[in-house]
Amino acid sequence: MATAGIERAPMTQMQVGLLLESQLAGRPALNVLQFIVHFRGQTIDIAAMRQAWQQLTTRHDVLRTALDPLAVDGPVQFALPEVEVDFLHLDWTGLDSKAQDEDLPDWLAADRRQGIALGRAPNWRVRMIQFAPDHVAMVIAMHHAIMDGQSFVMLLGDLMDHYRAYRDGTTPEPKLAASPSFLEICRAIADQDLTQAQEFFRDHLAGFDEPNRLDPVFLARPAEGAPPLDGQSSKIIAHRLDLRQSQAIRDRARAAGATTANIICAAWGLVLARVSGRSEAVFGLTRAGRFISRPAMRSVGCLINTLPVRSQLAGLTLDQLLQEQRKFVAATKRFEQTPLAVISELAETPKDTPLFDSLVMFDRVSPDTFVDLMGPEGKGADSRELSQMATAMTLGVYDNPEMLIRLEYDPQRFDAAGMERLAGYVVQTLLAMSEAGDVPLAQIQSLPDAEIAALLAQGAPADPVLPAEVEAPLIDLFEAAAARFPDHLAVETVAPAQATLDQNAGPNEGLSYHELDRRANHLAQRLRLEGCSRARLSASPCRAGTITSWHCWRCSRPRRAFCPSIPITPRPAFRT
Repeated sequence: MATAGIERAPMTQMQVGLLLESQLAGRPALNVLQFIVHFRGQTIDIAAMRQAWQQLTTRHDVLRTALDPLAVDGPVQFALPEVEVDFLHLDWTGLDSKAQDEDLPDWLAADRRQGIALGRAPNWRVRMIQFAPDHVAMVIAMHHAIMDGQSFVMLLGDLMDHYRAYRDGTTPEPKLAASPSFLEICRAIADQDLTQAQEFFRDHLAGFDEPNRLDPVFLARPAEGAPPLDGQSSKIIAHRLDLRQSQAIRDRARAAGATTANIICAAWGLVLARVSGRSEAVFGLTRAGRFISRPAMRSVGCLINTLPVRSQLAGLTLDQLLQEQRKFVAATKRFEQTPLAVISELAETPKDTPLFDSLVMFDRVSPDTFVDLMGPEGKGADSRELSQMATAMTLGVYDNPEMLIRLEYDPQRFDAAGMERLAGYVVQTLLAMSEAGDVPLAQIQSLPDAEIAALLAQGAPADPVLPAEVEAPLIDLFEAAAARFPDHLAVETVAPAQATLDQNAGPNEGLSYHELDRRANHLAQRLRLEGCSRARLSASPCRAGTITSWHCWRCSRPRRAFCPSIPITPRPAFRT
């Protein structure tokens, strides 16, 4: 192949990672972005649209780029001097509307399953599906390794500027090639000095030695997890807030000197910590990646990167948490292209264990509002995006006037009902934050009212068992069993606990009747000495497992109630 005029640059680690997850892992549909724009009530000039796409290849080098992740001298990409756009016009006008509606999802799924041949240029395609003279769907398929969301929005704007010029028979206004170009940015990323970034993230993650694990109630059951039928196997739960709620969230963040993105991260960190039984959370945050050398606000390509956010919650108020999020974003702006693989090597988590399973993505506009940026042609049009990302769980928040919150998850790993609850916790936490002052985080409620009511109802059974109906008190029955079977196992942990308060036993060990009876007697005496009585409620922070049974039993000795202080438990449940 002739090399005259061909530019070359190393692939970024983000690009390599995206390819490893899809093509090199034999999952071609993974990380393929499929954007669909329906133009309704207008006639689209197909020839002019083709000319517009062809012109874009001159302005944006990423549209002329081929990728070679297996090159001998390391993953590399090449930008050709010119390419011929992969553009087809498909005529479906011979099908009735019912057949069109039924066939389109299958066609889109088949198009995704094709994957993307990234080793050639162009490695993206455009299909114009003609449903009627005044209805055309433009389907654009690109791999995430060459395009991110912010870049695509800019690309659409450029496209429609060129389209209107060609349709009206005029010459498009000359536009210089984007500067810096995508390949220039990739070379700058490869040449960056990571010394200061490594020092920052080593300190940022110091002491974090275990990723957040969701409670099993949120995980998929073994019976679930059937293999996906097509490339769109991820599931999405969406909540759209109203104008008042959306603005209240923005205003609350601003009042603390933070941004809307900061309050989104604060809410996710709080929810993630609570559902994993931790006082902190680490999750991924997608960064724009446009400050590597000089501002690249008009450059197009895959510029994003993922950085780990550590949200340490103990002792903080809401304002303090929001300000910590703001400080992290400011401190890492110059490090936002630090490869995640490099950061992971600095962490104290076990080797080959991901730092996180969840990702937060914040954007100004959602895919369904892209058409608002397309000028007159966007009126009466609608758009959407179909894709499947490799991250197990992604919280995507789009800052439309009516904020859109989407939780995308892998149904082979997570339970559908559990994810519905989790998405509800995020919404409730954001709303609670928007209405709260600078209060301790413990006062931010994550449970919706309906779930609180259900939990409280469980504490007041319709047909309770009264003490007079029991032949002997539970304590007497237990003491009799302890006398007869002192060495028999009384309680045990059926799954590894994240931590244990018992310094003399491992997290997987149980307690015999004798040992549980001995500890309960000792602690019951301590409670009496501290003045505890039957009229008082004991709340004790602990993790689920054998240690919970011990705490519960120690409280039953002096005939007192016990409620474990699990962070997600609603405050009303502690009332006497």
